[in-house]
Amino acid sequence: MGACTSKSGPRRMDTWAAGDPDAAATEGRSTDATLPATERDGNIYLHDSNTPVSCVVTTTGNVCASGWSAHSRSVNRMVVGARSSSLYSCSRDTTIVRHSLIDTLSTAAPTTFAGHSLTVSALALDPTETRLASGSRDTSVILWDAATATQMQHTSTSQNIVTCMAWVPTEAQVVAQGGEDLRLRFWDARTWKTPAQTIEGYVYFPLAMACSLDGHYVFTSSKGFNAVGCEGRVWDRRTGKQVVEMTGHSQDATACAFLPHHADEGITASKDSSVRVWNTMTGELLASTQDGGAGMFTSLACVEPASKDDQRTRILASSFSGRIDMYEWDRTKRSLELV
Repeated sequence: MGACTSKSGPRRMDTWAAGDPDAAATEGRSTDATLPATERDGNIYLHDSNTPVSCVVTTTGNVCASGWSAHSRSVNRMVVGARSSSLYSCSRDTTIVRHSLIDTLSTAAPTTFAGHSLTVSALALDPTETRLASGSRDTSVILWDAATATQMQHTSTSQNIVTCMAWVPTEAQVVAQGGEDLRLRFWDARTWKTPAQTIEGYVYFPLAMACSLDGHYVFTSSKGFNAVGCEGRVWDRRTGKQVVEMTGHSQDATACAFLPHHADEGITASKDSSVRVWNTMTGELLASTQDGGAGMFTSLACVEPASKDDQRTRILASSFSGRIDMYEWDRTKRSLELV
């Protein structure tokens, strides 16, 4: 299952299939006339150029959900709580909202987290799904009780305009965070007032981040233009040093992720309309695809494969063109193709 949201236009919930032709035929039609959907090869693509899709996430199964009413302004990030069947979204309206993925949309009552004074730009959920971390352009980071929507910790740091966050999988207390001041910070949920670790070395600030499953590495992608910046970087938390830098995008590298069960493989998406697969230990470009029709990519999400031994990984990518495209990385053939 996946979810996506748009930056503008109506924010109503619709369901559509992300890979099952039968489900696509029955559930793939948007109920909102402003969000026409077209079926192609068993996948649903959104085409309204006036409705940029800002982010996409995945859980399990084949159905994707998008566009429900919860925020008064555009949504910046989403994170899924698989155990609790919850979806969290943050917005330019300064709030965070928790949505139930179990209750029907007509009866579900979203829970609002209010505490930031400017755009909420980043979210991270702890492995137990009991705590939620958020970051904002107001330079604050907040730790929330996920069940009650109450603040557990709050701190502000001068010039720390937050751009991205990720909970370190193996560290119950540690949240990674990137900002426009060209730093990575690691916050300890028990203390929170000052970073437990800070990493510097950026020229263009990070826009997105992901942590390896062993918690040792942080993968970031950065802002840039005219092929300056726009890079992916992998950092070793244990040493605070950069492992590798990946260059090749020509505009903002808006999204990055480690591929499931393959810590030495990462993927980036960019406003240059390309998606690229990399060796995250050497920086080697393994495969890439360019699709001008997709427009500027805004986010991506990896679909968990059926088996750890599966040599193919599917990736959803959202874009300003109003589309969500599914790509398949075949590591045996070293190919990345639109499904």
